[in-house]
Amino acid sequence: MTQSGQHAIDSRLRILVVVHGFPPDTWAGTEVYALELATALARRGHTLTIVARTPARDSEAEWNVARGTFRDLPVLRVARRIDNLGVRDTYLPAGAREVFERILDEERPDVVHVQHLLHLSVAWLDVLRERGIPSVITYNDYWVVCARVQMQRTDGRSCASNRGHGCIVCITGHRPALIPAAQRVLPLFEPVVRRLLGRMGRRRRLGRMVRNWIDTMDRHSEILERCGRADLGIAPSRFLRAKLLDSGYFDPARLEHSIYGMRVPSSIPAKNPRPAGVALRVGFIGSILTYKGVEVLVRAMQLLRERPIELVIHGDHRPREDEFHARVTEIALATRTHFAGRFDNARISEIHADLDVLVVPSTWYENSPLTIHEAFLHGTPVVTSDYGGMRENVRHEVDGLHFRVGDERSLADALDRLARDHELLTRLARGVPAVKSIEVDAVETEARYRKLLAARAASPDRQGPRSPSDRGASTP
Repeated sequence: MTQSGQHAIDSRLRILVVVHGFPPDTWAGTEVYALELATALARRGHTLTIVARTPARDSEAEWNVARGTFRDLPVLRVARRIDNLGVRDTYLPAGAREVFERILDEERPDVVHVQHLLHLSVAWLDVLRERGIPSVITYNDYWVVCARVQMQRTDGRSCASNRGHGCIVCITGHRPALIPAAQRVLPLFEPVVRRLLGRMGRRRRLGRMVRNWIDTMDRHSEILERCGRADLGIAPSRFLRAKLLDSGYFDPARLEHSIYGMRVPSSIPAKNPRPAGVALRVGFIGSILTYKGVEVLVRAMQLLRERPIELVIHGDHRPREDEFHARVTEIALATRTHFAGRFDNARISEIHADLDVLVVPSTWYENSPLTIHEAFLHGTPVVTSDYGGMRENVRHEVDGLHFRVGDERSLADALDRLARDHELLTRLARGVPAVKSIEVDAVETEARYRKLLAARAASPDRQGPRSPSDRGASTP
C-alpha cells in the first residue's frame, strides 16, 4: 500500500486513470467514458490524473511524457509511434515499465483505474501488483482476448473465442479460410521456432511473420494472466463478462458487471413532433467503419427507397479519402440518406430531438455501446443487431427492435414496421428505461476503490487471483 493508502480509506483519494487515448486526440467511446467518469470523481473531491497514450510528434522521443490539462483534469500524455508495430509492441513494448515507475513515483496514487492498455503495456499491471497499489480494470472491448479487438475476422465473420495459432492469419491479413489449417499445422513447428528464437534473441533479425506468430501465441496468456491478477475487473455487459470468464483466467468474484453511467444534461429538449404522414426519421451516430454495420444500414435504405423513411448519418464522412466511405456513399445514392458529417457532442440533444429511432447495426459483438445509452437518455428507441451486448441492452418489443445481424432485409423490415405502425413507435419510446447517471457511476466506483483499500489495509500481503494453472484450470 502507498504511504497515503491507509489515510485514503476514509479521505479523499488520489486516483490514476490509464487509457489508450484521450480527448482532444481521440473521442471514441472508451475515451469519452474515461473523461466523464474522471470528471464526476473529481467533482466528488478526489484528485484525478489521466495517463494517456498520444501520437508522438516527428521530433518527439518515444515514451516522452508531456504534462498538461484537459477540462481541468491533469493529463500525462505518453508519446508513442504506433505505425507498423509488431504484435508484442502493442501490448508489452520495451521501455514502458520504466516510464510508469516514474509516473507512480511522482503521482503516488492510492488506486489505479485502467480503462485500456492498447499501445501502452500490460507490464504496468505487474508494477502495481509489486507496489501493492490496488488496480481496477474496466473492460471496454475484447482487446484482452483478441488482437483485432472486435473478435471479428477480416472477412467480417465473428470468432466465438480466441483461435490460438489461427489468430496469426487475421493479424497478418491473410485469407481467413486459412485459420483452421493454421490451428492444425503451426503447433507442429512452434517448439522448433521457439528454440531458434532463444538462440538468436527476440530482437535479432528474424522474419516478421514468424516473430508475430510466436508473439501472438504468447499474447493471450501474457495479457490474461496479468488482467486476471488485478484486484477488480468491471464488465459493462454480461456478454463481455461471460467471454472473459470463458477464458479461464478470471475469478468470478473479482469480475463485476456494471453498466456505464451517462452524463445527464440539466435539461433534455422535447422531441420535435413528427406530423402524420411525414417520413420516419432514422439516425445513425458514430464512426463510418465496416464493423459498425453502416453498409448494412444503407443497403436497407435501398430496399426502402419507396417508403417514407429518411436516414441521417452523423459521423465523419470522407468519401474522397476513404474507399469504404466512397462505397457506402454510392450505395446510398437514390435513397433518402443524408450524410451530416462530424458533429460536436454538445449537440447530441439537438440531434436526438429530430430522431424517431436510432439504428445500431454493428456486425461485431459490441460491448455496451454508449450510443444506445445516449439514445435512451433522450427517449429514443433503438433498432439494433441481435448480437452481443447490443441484444442485451435493447429489449425487443419493449424499448426497441432486434434484427438479424448483417441482414439488410431484416433491418428494412424492422424500419418499415415502425414507419407503418405509429402506435408501436410510441409504445417503444415509452418503454425506454431510465439511464444510470455518471454521478451514480462515480459513487459506485468510489465505493469499489474504498473496499479494495480497506481489504489491502486489513491484509497488506494479500495476493490477487491465481493463474489458471494455479487453479487447476487449463490455459486456452
